[in-house]
Amino acid sequence: MPPHVWASLLITQGSIESNLDTAVVAGHCLPHQCDAHKVNGELLFKAVGAFQQQDVSYVHDLWPTAAGNIPAQVEMADRTLRRSLTRCKPFAPFPAHVFRAYGGARSCSWPAPRETERVATFVRLMSVPAVKP
Repeated sequence: MPPHVWASLLITQGSIESNLDTAVVAGHCLPHQCDAHKVNGELLFKAVGAFQQQDVSYVHDLWPTAAGNIPAQVEMADRTLRRSLTRCKPFAPFPAHVFRAYGGARSCSWPAPRETERVATFVRLMSVPAVKP
């Protein structure tokens, strides 16, 4: 995949998942961010970073150090997007099928949360001359 397409996918994910909020990227999430939940009265966060990655097997090595670590966050998103390229391909056109697979737990038949906004953001990024080859 051409680098400008890949960069547009990454930027789209970051902008939709966290609005690239510097506090979220730094690991300072508010109670309504980062898939927050309470366990025994303690607020815990299931997701970390700009791309809101959860601690799953293919990013487990990076997850503990991801808060505030932008290279780790990008690497985690890169791994997840690469896994997402083919998983939902029969269910939607590109790039929607990538966004559907990114969350992991959903059925490929169902649109991703804010899928229309994700696709529109991707299309907008692809139309910017700075990201064209």
